[in-house]
Amino acid sequence: TYNAYRRFQKGCHAPTFPSWGYENRTVAIRVPASNPVSRRLEHRVAGADANPYLLFAVILSCMLEGVNENLSPGEPISGDGYEQEEATLPVYMQDAVRMFKESDFIRNALGAEMQRIYTLSKEQEIDEFRRRITTLEYQSFLEKLERPWYRNVRANMAANVNKCGKSGVISHVIRTSQLPEFVL
Repeated sequence: TYNAYRRFQKGCHAPTFPSWGYENRTVAIRVPASNPVSRRLEHRVAGADANPYLLFAVILSCMLEGVNENLSPGEPISGDGYEQEEATLPVYMQDAVRMFKESDFIRNALGAEMQRIYTLSKEQEIDEFRRRITTLEYQSFLEKLERPWYRNVRANMAANVNKCGKSGVISHVIRTSQLPEFVL
């Protein structure tokens, strides 16, 4: 989801490049210390809100392609994985959706129709987030209203809250207010 991409920033312990390592929480695929009989992988890229069926289908397809093509995962990362490479995994949902949409691997693994429908669904989700004004944006706008030359804007805004709703107030107020020339 859109919110899951907020963790892809420094200090949030989310991997930002394809990597693996033993008992290393700074890599994308972690092999936890365990008895060889109960060995497992920890996939650290996907968010907790990912669709588990879709996620496992893609992970298994990746593993199968690796085996079939005799691909090497490279050497395991030891130490701080964030310092080893530059970020190459998408850290914004828009970039991830674009990569998913254009991926031949995904098309072969899941089918063209699944790729198309899932892409449309995620593009719709992104559009919905873009249409919303966050509390932070709204509050930062209101702080500007405390300045003396914005008093007429604040009065106009109060008169139009019911008319526009919160999401439309800011653009309506700016269009209809008498702002000083240096503000515009």
